[in-house]
Amino acid sequence: MDKTSQPKVSVIIPTHNSQSIVEECLDSILNQDYPNLELIVVDDASKDETLIKIARYPVKSVSNSKNYGAAYSRNIGVKNMDLESEIVIFIDSDIRVPTMAVSSAVKVILQKPEILAVGGIYSQNSQSFNFITDFKNMDLAYRGSIYTPYVKYLGSFFFAIKKSTFLKAGGFSTDFSGSSVEDVEFSYRVTRGKNLMFINKNILVDHLKTYTLFTMLKVDFQRVINLIKIIKKSKGKYKAGEQAPLPYIINLFLPGLILLAAIVEIKFKFKWLNLYLLLIFIINNWRFLFFLFKKRGIIFSIKSIGVLFIEYIVVEIAILASFFIAPIKEGIV
Repeated sequence: MDKTSQPKVSVIIPTHNSQSIVEECLDSILNQDYPNLELIVVDDASKDETLIKIARYPVKSVSNSKNYGAAYSRNIGVKNMDLESEIVIFIDSDIRVPTMAVSSAVKVILQKPEILAVGGIYSQNSQSFNFITDFKNMDLAYRGSIYTPYVKYLGSFFFAIKKSTFLKAGGFSTDFSGSSVEDVEFSYRVTRGKNLMFINKNILVDHLKTYTLFTMLKVDFQRVINLIKIIKKSKGKYKAGEQAPLPYIINLFLPGLILLAAIVEIKFKFKWLNLYLLLIFIINNWRFLFFLFKKRGIIFSIKSIGVLFIEYIVVEIAILASFFIAPIKEGIV
């Protein structure tokens, strides 16, 4: 591929205490088959050896004076782009990308001028991690596989966009903390609620982040709080979560009803009510559970029922907490 005939691309990676994974990320980007790119790493005040490892690579390195967050770091990365760069691709430091990721994203942007941004999806390559990490990554992989290609918003773990479009939209908001949802809010500002972003399902990225049950639930809780914050901030104009399929919406209510049914059974001695609702919960999630069964086996699928149940209980608590903090007058999660 002729370097001079291809638009210059800047790949921007925000990092923070990423010493255990950043090298895999950088190696995968430097191994791209796209010839005309620069790599910018913005370190967000890491306290470990992330900077030492970054220094070994032929990249443009920028360091924040303190921990500002990924959104701020991405914006700083854009400010440090080569003036000739036409396209920016944001990649998280816990992501390993396939060799054709950059070229595939650029191809879509050039061939589909109506598309404002291009994203990828998570792969199923997480079996070597612990159960909770594998469960979370398989959940992310499943969601990516069932979404339609044309969407209103994309995840920033792999996010390709023209520099001019990014600058016109004003960059990522730094109003969110704890869980990255600035990509959702930014996407809505770019698309104005229309399906003008594209999920390229050929771009399968490996997620290198590991979870415990506590850290997974903490991320879920904060993400819901921040998604609702987007709704409040936009006065209901942006309905964060509206791309979710119906079973995910139903899951927002079923676990709480199951717990309530357990109390009702004890107090009023209603038999089987709780069991019936639990069966409905399993049936509602049967596609996901069957996906897990095919990819990880029956034991993994059965264990996942309990984790999925707990996860949505936490989501329900987060929704209730948001109502308690400030009433939501418009929008849905």
